[in-house]
Amino acid sequence: MNIIRIQGVGTAVPKYVYDQAQGRQVVEGLFHERVNNLDRLLLVFDHLHIARRHFAGDPQWYAAEHGFAELNQLFTETATEL
Repeated sequence: MNIIRIQGVGTAVPKYVYDQAQGRQVVEGLFHERVNNLDRLLLVFDHLHIARRHFAGDPQWYAAEHGFAELNQLFTETATEL
């Protein structure tokens, strides 16, 4: 029987890291013209106990239209880097 052990634990995060207020600004900028009642939905940022948000790409990348394949490629590249 093989014995399996955890040899180490670590954390890796994407390079685009924003605090809660910055994350809210990014989301607001991306969806302000496309989502009804966005102000009400953005209140979730005020009530969560999340200090930082991590993005696989620059927020401007998300502002452009991308298909599923492109989004999946971004996530794959980011995961490989990490």
